[in-house]
Amino acid sequence: MLLRLIGGFCGASILALAAEGEPRTRAEALEQQQQQKQARLFPQGSDKAEQAYERVVGNPIVKRLLGNKTGFGIQFGTLYPGSGFSLGPDYTAPGLLNENLDLNVAAVGSLKQYYELRAGGSMRHLAQERVRFDFNVRRMDAPQVHYYGPGNNSDSHAKTNYRLEGMFAEGQLSVVPFRRVLQFGIVGGYSFLNVGPGKASDMPSSERVFSPAQAPGIDRQSDYFHVGPFLVVDRRDKPGDPHRGGRVGAEYVWNQNRSTGPYSFRHLQVFVEEYIPFFNEKRVLALRARTDLTYTRASQTVPFYMQPTLGGPNDLRGYSQFRFYDNNSMIFNAEYRRELATPLDLALFTDWGKVFPKPGAMAFSGLHGSGGVGLRFKTRSDVVMRIDVGFSEEGVRFWWAFSDIFRGFLHNLY
Repeated sequence: MLLRLIGGFCGASILALAAEGEPRTRAEALEQQQQQKQARLFPQGSDKAEQAYERVVGNPIVKRLLGNKTGFGIQFGTLYPGSGFSLGPDYTAPGLLNENLDLNVAAVGSLKQYYELRAGGSMRHLAQERVRFDFNVRRMDAPQVHYYGPGNNSDSHAKTNYRLEGMFAEGQLSVVPFRRVLQFGIVGGYSFLNVGPGKASDMPSSERVFSPAQAPGIDRQSDYFHVGPFLVVDRRDKPGDPHRGGRVGAEYVWNQNRSTGPYSFRHLQVFVEEYIPFFNEKRVLALRARTDLTYTRASQTVPFYMQPTLGGPNDLRGYSQFRFYDNNSMIFNAEYRRELATPLDLALFTDWGKVFPKPGAMAFSGLHGSGGVGLRFKTRSDVVMRIDVGFSEEGVRFWWAFSDIFRGFLHNLY
């Protein structure tokens, strides 16, 4: 603080000495006062750490590692959850078709033999930037997805694994009447899915432990057509690293099974986020609540691999990935974030959530709780990596992720 005051005083003095005599008009006097005020508030060269930080994040190689916006780059950590550390080449071509189309292709893999090939694009400038269209096509393989059995009280020792692979094509048409504040539209696509024996050598394959009654769809292949509306109201100041404001969203999707089997269902997601700053926005209280609800007819059921899950780096961080499966879920998260330096935040967090069989069974009893501490590594506008250590009655879990925990709509498959 003392260095900032001294820097501000020196900056104001230099401006005063540089002025050629007294101001001749009132306009010149006001302009000179404004220059002196800016020098006091933002003294140039007063923070060497911030200058060094700007040089690092401005380096072309670092830019490619943190998320390249044009040309070739490296993609980190975007595989199906549970893949472990993953990376791969990434190519972005913005501004095609007279600045109307941005394209991206990537191939990402991990040492656990997870992989994903994807190509997608975005048309952001339709109807004078009031309409946008996003699309993507993906091929993915997740050979070691964990399953502990159904329900909120599943046995932590009944850990199994299965293989989930598929191809997905999806498009999203959005209307943005008030720029970023309000967005609504429709999402739709097709999924070709295959479920098979897990490839992990240290645990049994799921179909050897759980019957089709305990894991619906484990003995069937299912393809889906999905379509539905969504709505988002976004008041956050910086979407990539919010410090104030909030966001609310809802999505209602029909998942129509195109293969044999009673596996069609409807899926409702609702989330609420709020960010409360204090101490000059160097500290933030971040709150999130989210629920996933599914609805079926009497003769239908939700396949276990498309059920909402809890456990892992994005919800209950004190529990293993995919620790709890059921037809519905609810989760509450709170984080206290304190800026330690320009590119680094410390976070203290607590998570509470549960899964349950029917929407009418939603209640606050039976919540699983966890807490912990984490670090957030940032650019000026985005969280690019986070490390969390979560604690629960089932032990300690370490997570390394390349995204903020508070994301919008979360889809297990697409």
